[in-house]
Amino acid sequence: LKILLYLNDVQEHQGNTIFLNRATTTRFAQSGYVFGSVKKRMDDLSELARQEGISLQPQSWDLKAGEGIAFEPSQVLHKAILPSTGYRYVLAFCLLPSPLPWDTAFRNNHHEGFSSSYTWHSNAQEIWSLIQQTPNT
Repeated sequence: LKILLYLNDVQEHQGNTIFLNRATTTRFAQSGYVFGSVKKRMDDLSELARQEGISLQPQSWDLKAGEGIAFEPSQVLHKAILPSTGYRYVLAFCLLPSPLPWDTAFRNNHHEGFSSSYTWHSNAQEIWSLIQQTPNT
């Protein structure tokens, strides 16, 4: 679950997040366009939508300071629109299930691969393997 809480109005910066509904997201997935590496994502889905006969109707909301939106990033296609005037101030919360309690992972000192970066690490599989090899105490 991801929650975006805007600290200033969308109108102040003209930045936003656009979303496709679940049905449209499913149609794109069925066509072979699935959630993958950021590097492999398309900036504009209109041509693929045309080829696949998918009605492309992105949605966004004119959020005010203090308002937010919650969504499942792995279930709905979404895209950030960069601010064109000023700065966008937003708190982003991402709630993810953990295969281990975090205190166990950190207690076993396997936190050196974690980062404050918002993208997943290229060595995430290696970190996961190390965590799995650690016996529970």
